[in-house]
Amino acid sequence: MKSAAAFRRAIFLKTRGLKAVLIDLDGTLAQSLPFLKQSYFDFLFQHGCQGSDEEFQELSGPSLSQIIGILKDRHCLDSLTEELYENYLAHLTRHYSLSVTPFPGAASLLDFLSRQGLRLSLVTSAPRSLAAAFLVRHAFDSFFEEIVSGEDVATSKPDPAVYELALTKLGLPPGAAIAIEDSRSGVQAASSAGLDVIAVHLPPEMHNTVWGNASPTASFADLSQVKDFIARQILS
Repeated sequence: MKSAAAFRRAIFLKTRGLKAVLIDLDGTLAQSLPFLKQSYFDFLFQHGCQGSDEEFQELSGPSLSQIIGILKDRHCLDSLTEELYENYLAHLTRHYSLSVTPFPGAASLLDFLSRQGLRLSLVTSAPRSLAAAFLVRHAFDSFFEEIVSGEDVATSKPDPAVYELALTKLGLPPGAAIAIEDSRSGVQAASSAGLDVIAVHLPPEMHNTVWGNASPTASFADLSQVKDFIARQILS
């Protein structure tokens, strides 16, 4: 989605001065969604339960602690919540350490944004330990000033709390930053925090989504297009 409205919004962003970019992890920087889904199904199977694609989609946005609470109630899991959390985290950690890689263009985008003097914050529902380990493993950690995770707030995406906290930590108003997201809940969270949002890697079924008030400023197929949009329409 590279509409005239998106370019008019980019001109507005240019005139007010961009200071920071707030970036989601899963599905945005990290090619992790297939492994998140596998972790979900493996976890439930281990506990004698059957998952579904529909339920997995519902769980896009909540923190791991909230996911455990939801699954414990829905599937009547009888283990202690702390044990379930550690068990699910073990599944995620295994996939993150062995299989999850950055999307093409991730390193180039981060390097470009950093060289422009923009401050970067990772804003994710993932556990902080997984997010930090991913950044270190792929030498992305030096790009980010802050990591704000779902563990840091009481309510997760689509609630704006995680983005509001990220802005507070950076000491910036929403008008001085933009967000990059890949999901409806993420776009809604960032938009509700007052941020302009660039969407990326949206699945085909979302291309004709009616977003309402929480619509992305622009939407692109990959991170190289995001980089080009920011370079040509906001920073030039």
